[in-house]
Amino acid sequence: IPAPQRDRVGVCVDTAHIFAAGYDLVGDYDGVWARFDDVIGHGRLRMMHLNDSKAPLGSRKDRHELIGEGAIGEEPFRRIMNDERLASIGKVIETPKLDDAETTDRRMLDRLRGYIG
Repeated sequence: IPAPQRDRVGVCVDTAHIFAAGYDLVGDYDGVWARFDDVIGHGRLRMMHLNDSKAPLGSRKDRHELIGEGAIGEEPFRRIMNDERLASIGKVIETPKLDDAETTDRRMLDRLRGYIG
């Protein structure tokens, strides 16, 4: 990226994607974010896609799961929702929709809100 345009470029972190790539949000949450800051820089983070993973750590498989119901589990999402570094970062859920998308999305949003505090 040419230097004059670098400030205009942001990054979106997808929790299932980084987990599938081998970044252990479960066992090394702080280390994952330290590595992100070293390589990319926290200042470039603009958005997060929140979803659990049907696939195990390092599987390289993009298989989204309902938040708190997959291989990532609840604790990393609890930490994300209470991490001051991420408070101003936009977050989008990309979970499976089951039979009723609106009901599933509301349940996931309520679950995430319940993790705060």
